[in-house]
Amino acid sequence: MKKLFFITNVLIFVMCSVSFGQKYPSVQLKSIHSPANVKIDGKVNEWSVFQAYNNKVQIYYTLANDSNNIYLIIKSDNKIITSKILQGGIKFSIKKNDKKDVVVTYPAVDTKLVKSVYNLMPKAIRDNGTKRTDDELAQDNFALNASNKEIVKLFKLIGVAGIDNIQDSEIPIYNSLNIKVSASFDPSGAYICEFSLPLKYISNNLTDNLNPTLARV
Repeated sequence: MKKLFFITNVLIFVMCSVSFGQKYPSVQLKSIHSPANVKIDGKVNEWSVFQAYNNKVQIYYTLANDSNNIYLIIKSDNKIITSKILQGGIKFSIKKNDKKDVVVTYPAVDTKLVKSVYNLMPKAIRDNGTKRTDDELAQDNFALNASNKEIVKLFKLIGVAGIDNIQDSEIPIYNSLNIKVSASFDPSGAYICEFSLPLKYISNNLTDNLNPTLARV
């Protein structure tokens, strides 16, 4: 297995006050091999547990790799953080010694589209898990499905920077470069986002600093 480069520095531009997830380390402490059945679908099914919870960004995350790709999966179960991700995206940044950083951003969207997703989110998500009646839960489930359909409909672009021979600043989510992303709300209303990036794009002259960042909104 190729070396796993740890996430060592996580930043957020607009800080919030909520803090939880204390049973997780703030930085992933060990390298792990990706699950054999890994699928970039915005779901946590094949991932057994998150490896860290960063209190600054307030997201759970796991970084893993196999012989071909490096993977990042994140989870946000805080409405404020989720809103910022929808508005500005998650930047997965890999710092290189002698070249520009490799940065993959998802979603790369017009912020005017965000309301279309956010307004469809179940009220329980927007209210951060307030108690719901059975009828309200049924409505939430319908709204959750609507939100996920809206993500597929609207979030069709990935931002890319610092990758040799890729001149475009944005590429479609379905591309020939084997750069993959996917996101969805899980049944609890948490936002899940997965990245897969071929190691061939980042394997030369890497530092040990991989940096998923909440983009400025």
